[in-house]
Amino acid sequence: MPAPPDLAALLADPARATDVPAAEVPKLILQCSAEHHRLAALETALASRLAPGECEGTVTGDALTVQDVARRTGMSVAWLYRQARARRLPFARRHGRRIKFDPIGLQRWLDRHRGG
Repeated sequence: MPAPPDLAALLADPARATDVPAAEVPKLILQCSAEHHRLAALETALASRLAPGECEGTVTGDALTVQDVARRTGMSVAWLYRQARARRLPFARRHGRRIKFDPIGLQRWLDRHRGG
């Protein structure tokens, strides 16, 4: 009997997910989550190399929009706004009525809260 596919094999051929034993699924989901955060950090680092305004979704330079943060964290926009207004997100900064999000601070926060 062939070995169940690992994460690399599943990324290359997602249809092989049906070959994964149920007992292995939670482990692979955790691996997917860890990879998601690494990819988000890479995406942020690459986007920061662009001039302000060249990367859709950024406010200025390295700042992220609430939509960017929602996409990276899986949290709702409303939740992020509530937490930022309550000053519970150390990577959120108010600029007048606007809220900007620091990508490096976001990644640190994610690493702390998700064991990354």
